[in-house]
Amino acid sequence: MGMKAVVLLGVVGIALSPHASAVPQQRSKGAPDLTKPEAVAFATVEKEMLRLAAAAVAAKDAAGAERALRLGLDVWPGSTKLKAELERVHKLAAAGKAFPPGPPTAAAREKLVSTAAAAPDACSKALGEAALLLRPDFPERSERLVGIVKTSFPTEEALAKLEPAYFAPYFTWFSKGAAARLEAGDELLDGKWIPADRVADLDSSHSTWENPWVLADETHEVNTTLPLRTAKQILHYIGQFRRHFFSRYGHHWDLRHPGGKLPVYVTQTREELGERLRKTGMGVQQGELGYATYFLSPSPRMPIFACFEIPIGNSDIVRVPTFDFIQIKFTRELTYQLLFEYSKHGANKSRAHLEHQCWSTQAIARYLGFHKYDGLEWRLTRPQELPLPPGQGALDTPFMWCKQNRSKIPPLKWYLALDRKGFEFPSSDDIATLLGWFLIEGEGGKYAPRFYALLQDVIRIEDTPKLFEERFAGVDKAELQKEWERFLETYTLD
Repeated sequence: MGMKAVVLLGVVGIALSPHASAVPQQRSKGAPDLTKPEAVAFATVEKEMLRLAAAAVAAKDAAGAERALRLGLDVWPGSTKLKAELERVHKLAAAGKAFPPGPPTAAAREKLVSTAAAAPDACSKALGEAALLLRPDFPERSERLVGIVKTSFPTEEALAKLEPAYFAPYFTWFSKGAAARLEAGDELLDGKWIPADRVADLDSSHSTWENPWVLADETHEVNTTLPLRTAKQILHYIGQFRRHFFSRYGHHWDLRHPGGKLPVYVTQTREELGERLRKTGMGVQQGELGYATYFLSPSPRMPIFACFEIPIGNSDIVRVPTFDFIQIKFTRELTYQLLFEYSKHGANKSRAHLEHQCWSTQAIARYLGFHKYDGLEWRLTRPQELPLPPGQGALDTPFMWCKQNRSKIPPLKWYLALDRKGFEFPSSDDIATLLGWFLIEGEGGKYAPRFYALLQDVIRIEDTPKLFEERFAGVDKAELQKEWERFLETYTLD
């Protein structure tokens, strides 16, 4: 994350779905941007997720209610009922007024359990039927529903009919037949199948910035001259990570949609990167940027810039062959973008950057950067090395550096007091990665609520020198240091 001013002219058993919203292809009377089968299926999802959220609220499970509503909105981003209820529940929970004191009743708990079991079945049946109806004429929409059923509402009956298969390049489930076509080089684009030879022609026509690929989902827009497969891979990955982020962490902060598309520019060369910076009015030079960069600024909807040519050492520039080589650092910048852009509704607009507690955003972003998705779940990886492009060797990961350099890790009291300038010391980022892991998962997660509360102020640009002391008031700092040292001594590498 560029820490500088920029001059500009869960509910149990339910996960978030993997697909971005499809481009509208056919109108229905009830919802003009949907086909009729989708309208019927999405109405069922809306109804069931509202019912599940209500049961969660009655059982005093605000986080569960929010997850159910976010899941419904991921399936149908246009649902005004789900949006309104999510806003209501989130505001009540944020204000601490969602529930009366005392534990939920036994009846409320039982109702939540029964609703959480029945709602996914109803959604799975409705979405599966719609997927089969859409398959002949609307394959792209059909495949989206296949992915939703597989990852969010997987019943044996629906899966047997849909035959989902995982297509790893897109981090997404498709029907077995669609996955085979994708493996052969065909693509789904604008609602129809495009044969591989035609894809090559299209890539050629979108190979310059006069006519780049511009692909979007309900929140992000990817602009690139790289091939369509790479553009779609990045957009699919963004959608997968965004949904995971909000499902797992969204209820900890008051995060609200920024009201427009969040741009992502992905260039093939450093020269193109410099051109994009100039065209978009950025007051920086391409030589200042690494693999991927998000710039913190009071301006709305700041972009991520990523490049497939990366700096190695002090002077060498090397081309990476695939997105895999920049995925970890791209995820870090994507985390920054989600945190800060979704917080600008309540952020301090008089400041362009953080002055204090810079470690906190580094900690969560770098920790999340090392998570990988296998088609069904995200998990933290702890590799020893990160491979560079062929012939360039590898880099030690933060997990390896901290394991090999225990004596160089300063006491927490000193590290947490660093201001923005002081935080730039060598290996500060390596330490931040492990500290994020420790504060979120260490000691049974007991420090996570305090860490999230601190982050709420930081991402609103309301950081202060005393913020850590305020949010961790009552914590024995000597004991915290001992627990941190024990964590560093005992963690393992993959």
